[in-house]
Amino acid sequence: MIAYLRGKIIYKSSPLKKGCFVILDVNGVGYQVSVSLKILDFMRSDDPCELYIYHHVREDAQDLYGFFSQDEVSFFKLLISVSGIGPKTALGILDKAEMKDIQDAVIKESPSALAGVSGIGQKTAEKIVLGLKGSIQGMLDSGGVSSTELNDIDVIEALITLGFSSDQARRAVSHLPLEVIESKDKVREALKILGKK
Repeated sequence: MIAYLRGKIIYKSSPLKKGCFVILDVNGVGYQVSVSLKILDFMRSDDPCELYIYHHVREDAQDLYGFFSQDEVSFFKLLISVSGIGPKTALGILDKAEMKDIQDAVIKESPSALAGVSGIGQKTAEKIVLGLKGSIQGMLDSGGVSSTELNDIDVIEALITLGFSSDQARRAVSHLPLEVIESKDKVREALKILGKK
């Protein structure tokens, strides 16, 4: 199973087309990886790129879904574990809503809040809230999904104050080296990452 790819973006699909994807050249082999519109907007052709991958295998196809962090892959897996939520639907949900917003809606058992942030219907939102309640609470209790974002909220807010979008700030924080601990150092490193984009 493919779990991670690092290479150069040689093709970016049009954001206007249904089904965003990139083709990533990894040592001369091109991998087509489906991504959210948020991620697609963040990428540029010919840029180096690394993506954590969910490898979806079916009888008639093998599809790759790319994310900037392992936390996003884990959350994506949670979403598609809900009956009736396939990979494309899950990617669409993550495109419109932040992981933390979805988590909050599930923990508060508020399908209407989830429907509001993700653009999905009420019945699907109810299904997700019911299906994920135990899993999300357990992962948060054990320091799992989105713990990075929760720990670095001050860094994200500082980057937003400096004029970056919420998405840009979150992506930069997800790429910070583990050895950087102090908030001021994290902001400095994040600015370096954002300067490369």
